[in-house]
Amino acid sequence: SSQHYPAAAPRRRACVDASPEMAAEAKRLHPEGDYRVGSADRLPFPDKSFDAVLLLFVLHHLEPAVWAGALAEASRVARESVLVLDHVQHDNAALAWIQQAWWDAADGGSIYRRKADWDRVLADAGLAVRDYRRAGALFGNVCFWRLEPSR
Repeated sequence: SSQHYPAAAPRRRACVDASPEMAAEAKRLHPEGDYRVGSADRLPFPDKSFDAVLLLFVLHHLEPAVWAGALAEASRVARESVLVLDHVQHDNAALAWIQQAWWDAADGGSIYRRKADWDRVLADAGLAVRDYRRAGALFGNVCFWRLEPSR
């Protein structure tokens, strides 16, 4: 959405997805892009290739051991910003239980972190938070971070 990144069309769009089917669907929808099958912790692009790197509901589908590598790779290929939009578990135990039940039934992800856990993971990755917002119709469970990549 334009509230998180400029609405102007990107000069270059590239996507890496572990699923060949999803990469093919992205190519079908936006044929001018560069779509590759790969892993978030081994991006097939040179250093500082993009103004911004977007991790759009990616990390909660990855095992925790992969998060550091995925964030390091996003930082490596980003010149200006790493944008993360993902789920955050509620701090209230009852609401977190409801969230988890919903996610288990509908989302397919496996790792949902609380805000404090996200803060620790991002700090450990050496990413400075430039902007943070939390939204969500029921639980405020979607968070956006604009991060400054490591130099």
